[in-house]
Amino acid sequence: MIMEKLTVTSRIFGKLFKSWRNGSSTLEDDQSEPFKNKIDTAPEINPDVLNAHDDFQLYESAPEPIKKKSSYQFRRKCISAGIPEKLGNDKNLPVVQTVFGPHELNKAIEAGFKTIVVKRKSNPQFKLESMLLRNIKSGEYDQVTGRSMPVQYARTLEYPEDEWELIHKVTGYARPSSLITNWGAYVLPKDIKLGDRVYIAELIEDIVACAFWYTVYPADDAEAIWNGEYLEIDHAPYDRFNRIG
Repeated sequence: MIMEKLTVTSRIFGKLFKSWRNGSSTLEDDQSEPFKNKIDTAPEINPDVLNAHDDFQLYESAPEPIKKKSSYQFRRKCISAGIPEKLGNDKNLPVVQTVFGPHELNKAIEAGFKTIVVKRKSNPQFKLESMLLRNIKSGEYDQVTGRSMPVQYARTLEYPEDEWELIHKVTGYARPSSLITNWGAYVLPKDIKLGDRVYIAELIEDIVACAFWYTVYPADDAEAIWNGEYLEIDHAPYDRFNRIG
């Protein structure tokens, strides 16, 4: 009797070891046929596909991965704003409209559109700071970031106090249109689905499209992913505006 128990036990452990070695945690010989078919037809989940947001949800089609932050690292203060950069809608994406008043917002809601109210927040990277200086001898003016100002080609311009007098400390914001009102609303396409990529023709948020030395360029429009709650801006398309020099 003892020998029979040992023989049965060794067979079971032999099957377990074989299953473990083959990467399986179950005894294939003991599975029923319907259970086998269910496993064989189960959909595979690709871990390399990035979801539009952190919580896992099933999409009709996996959304494209997005870059959620700007690639620019500002090492210097900007003194001027460039002309806003516009992506355009060459991909013919569904268009999200933008409204900035309660009347237009109510009309969109009455027409059956889903809307998202977005509060505008100032972007520290759009803060402009500089010094307006005047040369004591020549009367020439210049606007600089400081008394010592690095410029292109590894040069540094110097503005000593005994040669250049401070006239005014200059401040500003690179996207003044966003100071008119501190909110806006996006009107979504009626047939929008979870994970859809869309085109925002008029951007509410203050987002950097690119920067070059002491000039920062705001983004005028955007591509975004609908995650079921809000639109996640994709910063990757702005890489086309990179400037080198």
